[in-house]
Amino acid sequence: MKRSMSNDAHGTSRREERAAVLALLLGTVCWGCGFTWAKEAGEAVQHAAGLPAGHPFGPIFVLAWRFLRERLAVHQWVGVGVVLLGILLVSV
Repeated sequence: MKRSMSNDAHGTSRREERAAVLALLLGTVCWGCGFTWAKEAGEAVQHAAGLPAGHPFGPIFVLAWRFLRERLAVHQWVGVGVVLLGILLVSV
């Protein structure tokens, strides 16, 4: 069997590579937007709670809310609790 010139050593065509690169780029942009959304949400929570800018409550609350939406097993909840407790203790 001959391979066409547009395929690489793994048999992937340029069109498939281009589609994969575009999908990765789109995923990266959406992932980056999540950080912007989380920062804005944390600041909004702080403002609504009447806390000063830079207070750790807003980001911790948003992070906890995102985890609370998920249905996790008990051992996963323990892990989330330990991480959030660590963040809270370090930020105080």
